[in-house]
Amino acid sequence: MQKLNEKDYARIQKTINKYHKLGITWEPGIEEKFGKAYGDIFQQFTERCLDNTDWREAYDFMSDYKKVTKFNMDSNFEITLGDSEFKYKVFNENIHREYVDAYEHIEGYKKKYNEKIGKLDKKRFVVGKKIRINYLKNKLHTLENEANLYAYWKQKDTLKNDYLENKTEEYVEKRNQLNQIENIIARELAIDALKHKSILAYRDIDFVLSRECEINGSTYEVNSKNLNGVINDFRHKILDTTADNTNDLSR
Repeated sequence: MQKLNEKDYARIQKTINKYHKLGITWEPGIEEKFGKAYGDIFQQFTERCLDNTDWREAYDFMSDYKKVTKFNMDSNFEITLGDSEFKYKVFNENIHREYVDAYEHIEGYKKKYNEKIGKLDKKRFVVGKKIRINYLKNKLHTLENEANLYAYWKQKDTLKNDYLENKTEEYVEKRNQLNQIENIIARELAIDALKHKSILAYRDIDFVLSRECEINGSTYEVNSKNLNGVINDFRHKILDTTADNTNDLSR
C-alpha cells in the first residue's frame, strides 16, 4: 500500500494552513471544492465496501441481529395517552391479560362459542338470530386473532432472547470486523486522495453521509463515519507533525 511521503505532508499542511488562516476573507467556492473531493471519495468508499464479500457477510449478520433483538413484547400492549400537542404511550396490563387469556384458553373459547352458535342456528324462531350469531362469530374471531398474535409475539420474544444469549458475542466480532474492513478501505482511499486533493483535509469533517443499495434482494447502507474518522485523523496528525517525523505517520 502506498504511503504519504514528506512532500505530501508538506503540501497538505500548506493547504490546511492557507485555508485555516483565511478568517473573514473567505475564498469563494472553497466549500464546493471540498464537497466535490469528499463526494468523490465517499462514492469510492461505498463501492469498495459493497464489493467486499466479508463486509456484506458481516453486515448481513448484524442486520439480522438488530432486527431480531429490537423486538419489544410490551410495546404490543400499549395505549396512547395525552392530547393533540403531547402524546405518549404506556403499557396496559389489562390488554396484556386479555391476550394472554385468549392464548391460554382459545380451545375452550372455540368450543364455547361454536356450541352457542350451533344452538342458535338450529332454532327456527329467534328474534335477531342472525345478528346474535354474527356477534358470537365476531367475538370468537377476535379471540382467535388475539391468541394467534400472542403466539407469534412469543416466538419472536423467544428468538430475541436466544440471540441475546447466544449471538451477542458473535455480533460484537462481526461489528469489529466490519469496522476494520472500513478503516482499511478508508485509509487506502484517503492516502491516494490526499496525494492529489489536499483540499480534502482543509477542515474537520463533522457530518455523516449514507447511501443505500440493493444487492441480490438485500438492502445495504454504507455510512461515512469510519471514513470521516480516518481523514480527520490524517488531518490532525499533519497539523501536529513536523518534517522530521512525517514518514512515520503513514505506516
